[in-house]
Amino acid sequence: MNQKKPLACVCVTGIMCVSAARADVVVGSFDLTDAGGPSALFDTLPVAFGMQNDFIQDPEGFVLFGGGEVGAADVGTVWTSSSAEMDAMRAWLQDDNEFDLVGLTTEITLANGSVFGYFYGVAELSFPFYGLDLETVATQADELRVTLLSFSAVSPGDDPNQDGVWTDYEMSYRFEFVSVPGPGAMATLAFGATALGRRRR
Repeated sequence: MNQKKPLACVCVTGIMCVSAARADVVVGSFDLTDAGGPSALFDTLPVAFGMQNDFIQDPEGFVLFGGGEVGAADVGTVWTSSSAEMDAMRAWLQDDNEFDLVGLTTEITLANGSVFGYFYGVAELSFPFYGLDLETVATQADELRVTLLSFSAVSPGDDPNQDGVWTDYEMSYRFEFVSVPGPGAMATLAFGATALGRRRR
């Protein structure tokens, strides 16, 4: 003879943590195009990015990162400053000197063997012209990101010396001051389930 058993009830409870995604925020950006035509032949240029302190031409007057030999094949490459490099740049952005430059440096070895090097960038006092708010950038940016937008080097180009030793070049970069949020907020969800079953013997 079959006998019915009482309902069996199983309750399952738990806690699930969900990490809320938070995107990086660009707090300021500008595009920079550097172009020229030296008496030299090349299809890449050595570059580095960062800041120059008040046109000071000594090693301690720069905070530089990334770069290397850059050419057309590198279009789309992104270079990012480290926390220490951004801390150093932030200190210059927050001082009273508005002649500090944000940009790039490069060197070109000319046909006569001499080296022409320079730093090209945007001075802090020109930030408003580029839609940048200095205080926002100086206090909220956690890193500086630089993206190569385009690169061209044409030899002999205009060839003004009529000797075939010339290169017309142009390279464009996007500089982005980025705020990087901390770990995503943890959302806690409680969940439960009840399983009911009838067992028969």
